[in-house]
Amino acid sequence: MISAIFPTGYFGAELAEVTDGDTVAVFGCGPVRQFAITGAFIMGAGMVFAVDREEPRLEMARAQGARTVNFEEEDPVEAIYNLTGGIGVDCIIEAVGVDAVRAHSGPVAEQGEQMAQQFDAESRRSRRRRTPRANRRSRCSRR
Repeated sequence: MISAIFPTGYFGAELAEVTDGDTVAVFGCGPVRQFAITGAFIMGAGMVFAVDREEPRLEMARAQGARTVNFEEEDPVEAIYNLTGGIGVDCIIEAVGVDAVRAHSGPVAEQGEQMAQQFDAESRRSRRRRTPRANRRSRCSRR
């Protein structure tokens, strides 16, 4: 198992080009993201912020030395700006992918709901514009 998740998490830190002394934010704290936190520290990050809503995941991130932000309790962008004296981070590792969960309570929940509604509306418009499969000509057909 470690042969798959550690290199993936480390690669996330590599793609973010983490260097000595960087301040890094990792969005998502599942297994692969825990290794992204590890990778950021191995690459020399001075400070890593771990953003999630699941307390056990945040506890694991804290055990690695990351500062944690629960997005159900506070706006992660505001929290990170406040904790860095308004500077922010040098790089971000967004490692959530298809497992993305939006806040259902707290300061960013309303914004998340608005964005979800906008996404749903755009998805519906996109589906209506598509040509039904039965009406498309096959590229493989020789007729």
